[in-house]
Amino acid sequence: MPDDSNQRRQPRYETRRRLWCEGQEQDRFGETHNISQGGMFIVADEETEIGQHVKLSFDEGDEKIALEVEVMWTGEHAGTGAKGVGVRIVDFGSSKDVYQRFVQKLEQEKSAGSADSSSESSPSADADDTSVPSESP
Repeated sequence: MPDDSNQRRQPRYETRRRLWCEGQEQDRFGETHNISQGGMFIVADEETEIGQHVKLSFDEGDEKIALEVEVMWTGEHAGTGAKGVGVRIVDFGSSKDVYQRFVQKLEQEKSAGSADSSSESSPSADADDTSVPSESP
């Protein structure tokens, strides 16, 4: 996996979301490992070409988020070792507001978790927090 941490513009938040992926050799379900305002890491066993465009959709509460993304790199997630792809969002369609609220919610959950853990004595208080910013793509 390339070290592109200097290229990131937004923080990433660890979260697991089941996605519907269209545009590869066959449509299938996938899962995120982290998300930012501009991209995400998606677990993928199949070979995916850099530059390929894929349509993704997932539910956020009672709303659907549908995005078009471009594969920027393929490799392993630094935190979990899962094989997958790093993608950037190229078209939000009509989902931009819903997606931005979703990422802001992850950021608020992370901030609340950080505030709670700062008063605890355990150094691993955030170990199970699913919205911790990640240095991995």
